[in-house]
Amino acid sequence: MMFNLLVLPLLGGFWFAYKCNLTRSSIKRVNGYRLFFLSALWGILFLLIGHVVCYVLYANSSKIVEVFHTFLPFNHFGKSIVALSIGLTIWWPINKWIYKKEKWVKREISEYGDHLDELFMRAFENEQLVQISLRNGKVYVGRTLKAFEPVSKNEYIKILPIQSGYREPLTHKITFTTNYTEAYRKHETNSAESKKVDKYAGVIIYVAEIVSASIYDQALSKAFIKLQTEQE
Repeated sequence: MMFNLLVLPLLGGFWFAYKCNLTRSSIKRVNGYRLFFLSALWGILFLLIGHVVCYVLYANSSKIVEVFHTFLPFNHFGKSIVALSIGLTIWWPINKWIYKKEKWVKREISEYGDHLDELFMRAFENEQLVQISLRNGKVYVGRTLKAFEPVSKNEYIKILPIQSGYREPLTHKITFTTNYTEAYRKHETNSAESKKVDKYAGVIIYVAEIVSASIYDQALSKAFIKLQTEQE
């Protein structure tokens, strides 16, 4: 029975390590016994906290403890319940107020990311436009809305397209055919709800389909197009 009670802190430790931004990188990169021991370490910590909580409750509110044991007459079960509860809940305030996802992604990219990760992160932070060319010849220019997580199996980015077009197969010259800016303005004007475009619009692009990507400078792009036209 004692072993069964230890399962609850172990589950709490695993859930915390899996969900908390402080630890999720580590737990997604390990498996087998290493995963078990990492979860167990957090479970033991939560169990110690549960022991302190139960001790304080018993010292100050012994009747509450007696009522609890009337319904669940198992030794140390209260400590296990407290440990499980901590593991299931404490990650949320940590992620929301202490170690937010943006900070975690930035740390992951700096430690494990490549140049593409850094490009999208810089564009996202500085609210710069990116130009992305895909394998099928499609070209997008837009603002990064959501960068993929470095440890995610399905790596993707989400952009708010400003314009799109295609590359010529032989010359690789870019021709833009669609401008989304005017459509966004009309939608915002006609919409009864005061939602921003980037709350619901966007194009999801899988990283495996990206051939090239760069920060988009409109003035520089126009200069290149003008120079190319003059040469032709």
